[in-house]
This record gives sequence, C-alpha cells and structure tokens, in this order.
Amino acid sequence: MALPTTRTQLKTYIKRRLGEPVITVNVADDQLEERIDDALALFQDYHFEASEKVYLKHQLSYSNLVFASASTGTFTNNEIIRGQTSNTIGKVHTQTSNTRLEFVYSRTNDSATFTVGETIVGDSSNASATISTINTGDWDNQYVPISNLVMTVYRVLTVDGFAFSGRAGLFSANYQFLMNDLSWLSSGSAISYFLTRSHMEMLNDMFVGDMQLRFNRYVNKLYLDIDWRNRVKAGDWLVVEAKRILDPANYSSIWSDRFLRDYTTALVKRQWGQNLVKYEGVQMPGGVTLNGRAIYDEGNREVSQLEEQIQARFELPPEFLVM
Repeated sequence: MALPTTRTQLKTYIKRRLGEPVITVNVADDQLEERIDDALALFQDYHFEASEKVYLKHQLSYSNLVFASASTGTFTNNEIIRGQTSNTIGKVHTQTSNTRLEFVYSRTNDSATFTVGETIVGDSSNASATISTINTGDWDNQYVPISNLVMTVYRVLTVDGFAFSGRAGLFSANYQFLMNDLSWLSSGSAISYFLTRSHMEMLNDMFVGDMQLRFNRYVNKLYLDIDWRNRVKAGDWLVVEAKRILDPANYSSIWSDRFLRDYTTALVKRQWGQNLVKYEGVQMPGGVTLNGRAIYDEGNREVSQLEEQIQARFELPPEFLVM
C-alpha cells in the first residue's frame, strides 16, 4: 500500500505494521493519538527537515476602540481623545466607522488605559462615544505577537526607510554613497569602496548595533528592547528572520517521513507492551501465554535507538561557536 499522507492513514499504517488484522494491538485510540503527538514533538525539535527558515513581515498594529453605539460627531485624525473617568489620553489615527476608532495611547505611565464603559471626548472635534471593547495594539503592548509554529527568532531585519535603521530611504547615507560612487566602480578598483563600506559597517555596529530581542516559543511574543516611543511608531513594518515548524496540516508528505513512521511505531509498541505488562504470565485459551514485558522492552529499546539516531544523523549542527 502507499505511504501515509494523513494522520488517520498513519494510525492505520502503525497498527498494520504491528500485526493487525492478524492479531489485535491492545492500544486505545486516545493512546495512539498521544503517541503520534509525542513523535511529532521530537521530530519537529530535532529533524532538520521538520522546520524551515522564513522571513515574516508584520505591521505594528494600532489599538482600537469599539463603541457601544454610534459616536456623537466624528473624531478627526491626529486629535487628542480623553477618557472622562480614567483621565487617560490617546491620539486618534483614524475613525474607521461610527462605532470603531484606531488610536495610540499618549502616556508617560504605561499602565494608564481607557476603561470599558467610560466616555471619551475629542479635544478638537468635541465628538464623544462610550467604550464597549478595547483592543490594545502592538505599539502600545510593546511586543510583537508570533505564531506558535515559530521555534526561534534570529533577528529583526533593518532596511533603508525602516524606522529601526535610523535612515530614510533616498536620503540615507548608504543610498547617496552608492549613487555618488557608482560611476567609477565599473572602471576603477573596488578595493577602496569595499574598505570604506566595511568601515561604515563597523561604525554602525559600534554606535548603533543590532536590536536586542527576547523570544520564548511557549510565550509567542517577540520583545524588542528598544525605545518604542521614539524609535518606532504604529503602522511600521517589521521583517523577522525566524525558524518555523512545518505544519503537517499544510505539508501532508511529513506523515510519510521514514523516521517519523519508525519512531511512532516504536512508541506505540512500547505503549502496547505497557498495557499488557500487568497480565504477564496469564494463560490464555489454547495454551498461549501473554508476555507484555517482552513487547515493552523491545519497544523501549527501539525508542532509545531512534532518539540517538535523530540527534546523530538528522539534527543540524549549532550555528555558532562559543570560545
């Protein structure tokens, strides 16, 4: 039969490999599902083909307010809004509808927020509305939400015109340097150009440096240790270099991977033996004696061998060397 391409086909493949329908594999469906999850977890953590390097783009979102009813009047872009109960101040980005408003907080105390049920009033438009829902955006949260499929974040890329770089597209030093020197690069030596660019990069590393970031795959939040108030603004784009797990729901060929098939089968065999250990030595009709311990030991030995194999043969080497 063909190799499995779905979770259900993998379950059937494992049972058939362990002896069904000739014999009964005494493993509950829930146990089978859990052993597949265990195998996937190890496969995704160690196997070099279970993940890929990606460049994820993300736009820092604005906070938004949803009103209990249509606002009285229309809030104008960039005006100041004030909470009548909390005394919190915000700055309007745009009113997207008569019941929804995008904004950012204008505060020195990051804990100050609007409250549900209070009324906000615009300083210049004198428009007002009562808040029913508050959704805090990335810029006000001061972190970037990350998919739970992302295992590692390497860096946040900087490009000309991007707020983190401190440069401004056509007016950046790099762009002007290239345009002024492009005419003689084709006819002269590139050595002086290379040395000058290297010197510029060294100065940039010394006085600007890369952004410091913090990320934990179980938190799903990317923290950037920067001055959010002065270096970035809502609406800016980020490009994040990361390693992301290949989701079997989108890449069905993962289910046919040889290591995943072998390791899942070994886990299920060990589970089968563990289920039968308590009946070891029981005499069955026909003179057959149950020996769950032998099945458990064989499965456990195969699991240990495969775990050593994935780290020795399929795990990528470290990407840096600490001296």
